[in-house]
Amino acid sequence: MMRVLLVEDTQEYQQMVSRSLGADFLITIATSLQSARDAVLTNRFDLILVDVGLPDGDGFQFCEQLKHFPNAQTTPVIFMTGRSLPDDKIRGYELGADDYIEKPFDLREFKVRVSARLKKAAARPTESSQVFRKGPFEIDWHLQRAYYTQGNARIDLGLTRVELKILMYLIQREGETLSRAQILKDVLGDQVHVLERTLDRHVCSLREKLSGGGRHINTVFKEGYRFQVSL
Repeated sequence: MMRVLLVEDTQEYQQMVSRSLGADFLITIATSLQSARDAVLTNRFDLILVDVGLPDGDGFQFCEQLKHFPNAQTTPVIFMTGRSLPDDKIRGYELGADDYIEKPFDLREFKVRVSARLKKAAARPTESSQVFRKGPFEIDWHLQRAYYTQGNARIDLGLTRVELKILMYLIQREGETLSRAQILKDVLGDQVHVLERTLDRHVCSLREKLSGGGRHINTVFKEGYRFQVSL
């Protein structure tokens, strides 16, 4: 049975989510940031659903704090909120959210999107195979860390959650020419059309953090990007 943490202070949406997901999910409800932090401190969840507006802060803040909780560093996060401005969506995805669902939502679509996120999460490296290595790159998915070996130095790249997902995606599709829309859709899902203009910024940041390794990421004029592990 899948374990879900629902961070939501509105009873109406607590009931709607419980009704939509049904008996296949064990749902823990937190009505504040503090109770959500307490929950991830002592429990592991398969998915975290979080509202943005909460009595003691916002869900963006909570998502940013998850990297400090060992039990939740790799847990998929979905925002469900009435805040629909492009800047809000961009911020959510840049913090590493796996999806951003606007209220009010259709219950059937909601369940489909939750199931899709869980399938993507299941396809990621598991704790038993948490370290992925290819060429000079090493990604520890459980610790949410990426390393680059340059000479005798092993460099912690200090990537954000989104940058880590993008790097992993590029490495796994080495040599393919990937459009910006394709990268965003495959990494973050179908609801990310507002983010195409931000991908270049993520890639630019990746190149800067890779330093000399930035040459592994090639821009293909009018098409997108191509990643080359071996140079």
